[in-house]
Amino acid sequence: MDICVFSKKGILYTNNGSGSMMALAVPSIEQRRQYADMSNPNPRLIKDRYGALEGEVLYRTESGVVNVYGMLPKELFELRKEVKVFLPEDLVPLDVNVLYYAISDNLIVHSVRNTDTDGTTSWSSIFIELESHGAGILNVMENLISERIVSCDDEKIMVGYTGLKDHLREDLYSRLNQFGVVIEPLEKLTGHKQKTPVYAHKDNSVMMMIFVIVAFILFILSLSYYVSGKASLGKNDAKMVQLEQEYRDSLSKRRLKKVANPQDVKDSIERTFKARPSAIIHAASEVASLFGVLDNVVLEKNRIERKLRSVENRPDDSVVYVIATVRSKSDNLLIDQERLAKSVYETRKWIRSIERTSESTDGELILKIGIYLGNDGGL
Repeated sequence: MDICVFSKKGILYTNNGSGSMMALAVPSIEQRRQYADMSNPNPRLIKDRYGALEGEVLYRTESGVVNVYGMLPKELFELRKEVKVFLPEDLVPLDVNVLYYAISDNLIVHSVRNTDTDGTTSWSSIFIELESHGAGILNVMENLISERIVSCDDEKIMVGYTGLKDHLREDLYSRLNQFGVVIEPLEKLTGHKQKTPVYAHKDNSVMMMIFVIVAFILFILSLSYYVSGKASLGKNDAKMVQLEQEYRDSLSKRRLKKVANPQDVKDSIERTFKARPSAIIHAASEVASLFGVLDNVVLEKNRIERKLRSVENRPDDSVVYVIATVRSKSDNLLIDQERLAKSVYETRKWIRSIERTSESTDGELILKIGIYLGNDGGL
């Protein structure tokens, strides 16, 4: 266990290693505060009440009273390992009234239990820094303890130590055993195990290590996914280029089969209507409405078929065919329809043919009407 001692002045001693840190705070009188009117105390509220702008407050709540013992040094807050902060009196048994801690060979922490007139007890602590290092700390400890015993011989005194060299530790036992005090290394004092630390944070190094490992794994996965995706994209691009080339080759090798005159097919595909489709549909609809109620009109461009009964002129490439569906009376004779068709054909020069298709029924007449557009596109 690593041990640190600090006060308002800053860190007085530390043996920072790789283990968890137990820190001792030596608060001065002006650093101590008590707040009995805080119903739901929390670190932010206590920090605002204490008047601290930044840093962490050392506090403990006992019987509804918030006791504040100063501020935590920034160096301890930034440690990645586990840190627990206690007061000097937290380490000793409950029956101890006076304690002395020999820290290294130039620092002494002294705490005394005080009893008020109303029976309440409190502790006050000070630290003594020696200018010289070495056996001088034992002389000061011996004088302090002897004076304390003379002034009040019914107190239980405990002496703790840490960071002492072997010969100083042996001298400490030999010189202080005469006073009947209890001497223990700080690392063996267990009173603080029943106390709540005035500040604590857990070891963040493991969490940081896990976070770094997970982030590294995600980075490797992302990098591999990017590389594989980029390679797959390159393959897909090459495949698309290959397919486009194969498509072009297949188009260049296509041959029309069973076509008597391929040029006529090409000309028919490339030719567009010479007149507006609306004018063509209007002309066909006007003729179809003479045969009954017009239901549907479909525009198509085909050569004239002679398989059905029809009234027509000679075939012409400038003829556009319109399929019209008409609802006719059931008593309308076929001869009457032929007479009407002949009359329409003779009176309207732009009508080149009127056919009654085989799909026609008694109530539905389907007509195929040929519209002549003329060379200039006019009807």
